[in-house]
Amino acid sequence: MNTKRWTETTTHRAATRPTQGQPPGKNPSRHATGGDPAKLRPGPGICQALPGGALLGALLACCSGGFIASQAQTNPPAVLDTNLAVRTVVSGLSQPAAMAFLGRSDFLVTEKSSGQVKRVVNGVVAATVLDLPVNSASERGLLGIALHPQFKRHPWVYLYWTESTTGADSTVLSETPLLGNRVDRFVWDARAQTLTFDRNIITLRSFQADAGQPLRGNHNGGIIRLVRAQDERTRLSDRHDEEEDDEDEGEEDQGRPDKRAKIYIFIGDNGRRGQMQNQPDGPGCTNPPCAAIPSGNLPDDQFGGPEPDNAHLTGVILRLNDDGTTPADNPFYVAGALRGGEAGANLQKVFAYGIRNGFGMAIDPFSGRLWDAQNGDDSFSELNLVDPGSNLGWVQVMGPIARVGEFKAIETSTNRDPLLGNVYAGLQQLRWPPANLADTPEGALSRLFMVYEGGDAFGAQMTGSQENPPVTTSGSAVALFTLNPDGTLSYELRATGPIENATQSHIHLGGRGQNGPVVTFLFGLVAGGQSFQAGDLIGSGTLSDSNVIARPGFTPTIANLVARMRQGRTYANLHTTAFPGGEVRGQIIVTDRAPVSHYNDPELSWRYEVAPVGLGFISSSKLGRQYRGDMIVGAARTFLAEGNLFRFKLTADRRGIAAEDPRLEDGVADNLFKFDITESETLLFGVGFGVGTDIHTGPNGNLFVVSLSNGAVYEIYRVARGRGHDD
Repeated sequence: MNTKRWTETTTHRAATRPTQGQPPGKNPSRHATGGDPAKLRPGPGICQALPGGALLGALLACCSGGFIASQAQTNPPAVLDTNLAVRTVVSGLSQPAAMAFLGRSDFLVTEKSSGQVKRVVNGVVAATVLDLPVNSASERGLLGIALHPQFKRHPWVYLYWTESTTGADSTVLSETPLLGNRVDRFVWDARAQTLTFDRNIITLRSFQADAGQPLRGNHNGGIIRLVRAQDERTRLSDRHDEEEDDEDEGEEDQGRPDKRAKIYIFIGDNGRRGQMQNQPDGPGCTNPPCAAIPSGNLPDDQFGGPEPDNAHLTGVILRLNDDGTTPADNPFYVAGALRGGEAGANLQKVFAYGIRNGFGMAIDPFSGRLWDAQNGDDSFSELNLVDPGSNLGWVQVMGPIARVGEFKAIETSTNRDPLLGNVYAGLQQLRWPPANLADTPEGALSRLFMVYEGGDAFGAQMTGSQENPPVTTSGSAVALFTLNPDGTLSYELRATGPIENATQSHIHLGGRGQNGPVVTFLFGLVAGGQSFQAGDLIGSGTLSDSNVIARPGFTPTIANLVARMRQGRTYANLHTTAFPGGEVRGQIIVTDRAPVSHYNDPELSWRYEVAPVGLGFISSSKLGRQYRGDMIVGAARTFLAEGNLFRFKLTADRRGIAAEDPRLEDGVADNLFKFDITESETLLFGVGFGVGTDIHTGPNGNLFVVSLSNGAVYEIYRVARGRGHDD
């Protein structure tokens, strides 16, 4: 990519010749410093209107759960505790998205649509320190910002932003590259008040052009957080010594942990339906709306997938070193190395997956654990404690796994939301409709994509209920496979229930719920059929490369077949004269080891979407000792209390939500429709904050909230009420 280095102040931009590996500066002829005054007016929110003046209903359908200032602000922000008050630190910003403190009354703030990073000192915009050419259509733009945790030594500022292909700001959905979401590192020069590009950390998917649907720019994520390695609680074993010298930074050496700071990067699913969205073999749909039975062995989209290659590394939280390299103690580091290639290298970067979308992520300053806030489609907003290797369930489940039936019922319902008027049915992507969701918790769990570190033994429990469509039969079988040291695959196929007139049996390519092509034979062809009783051996043998059939996108080797088995992308099928399409079937899974990923229920969810967004912690006692350690979550929409703030107390071990309302003890606020506060009334902390995209405890101990829709940064402080109190 042709890009260029530039130096900026509030009065001058000097462009130089494009240099490889650096981000593009804006075209000076189109963007004078400070921007077009028309651009500085607060826009409609982080989910801007669709091109061509699309109706609000279409906008809501596009941006469900995303950021949007959906109604006019009529009341100033306030908190319910009368001992606390709110003041405006700075206003008149253009869609501010995130902030980072340089000092006590000195911070940087990003503007989503202008692409500008502004420095605010003592409540006044002192300078525009950087101006990036952003594509801000829908949920894109200049989004996240974070400083290196040892900023005095390493004056590095990290930005998450969506690149425009025009060299200037754009709101046209098509004007961004496929990998248009960037996380870049810049160097801060306080004297010159500039940010100078240092290096790209990663580029991620930003472009959605799915068959049968309009262009989209939502589910973009955009939040980043940095933490010192020794302040984390994410080690996967106790082999690391956490008492090491704080000054010792650098690569791992002789078993000692890498002491470089770690970057957490949150990107939404970008509308993908691959392995990171719990679709092991992709959505299996080529002509939306999908057929009743999706086909296996198909890519996620026109750019490939379903493996997490560069174009499909979405719906994840990544964990990287501060220079963009991959930490060797990441949860899937070994699994990714065993997989190899681009997808394997990307898997090594993943800290958690199965994520729909959100803009709330923070590290608990008291435990070092990671939390996120996720938006549902129409149902089940979530707050999650994110452990290393977490699979958070999307697209197979949102909310607790026990409630998956409710999740499916809402997302397939043709009822109209009483507030918004939209029909609940749909998951935004035609190629995998919600009718495909499982009906039971067991069914949903069986469909999750799980990550394994290898695997040499495999099995499939074959029943009629797993056929597509299901078959009613008393027949059943089991297929067992072992990978041999010489690279061949031994197998045994045995009846566990009566099989009448079996004609053939195969391994097919395809995920659970998909029908895919045959790639090798296990039994047959027997034209008239052969019958077996429970315990009878149907077939056995050893498979080599010559026994594997080539298919589009599949090279016929045992190694590739085993790789598909480890990913949950193959099934065994047995055909009979009565059921020539298949009488019993079973997904092939790893049997000699447990997965290194694990499913996590949310710590709290809402039955209907309330659109949480910014998430932060109160790390001081300045607001009162009762608030220290609490988690505060903002709103992505203003339908509830004109932009609510929710407050959450954590349990003593800081691994869960301490619910004071007995209605929340089941972990779900059973509200009645979208943006309804029922069962979460006691969580309400503030009102009127608009779209609150970022929340921080400041250096002075007070709480700061960035309001994208109000164009402001607010400070929550304690009201002085005599001796012993101050603000």
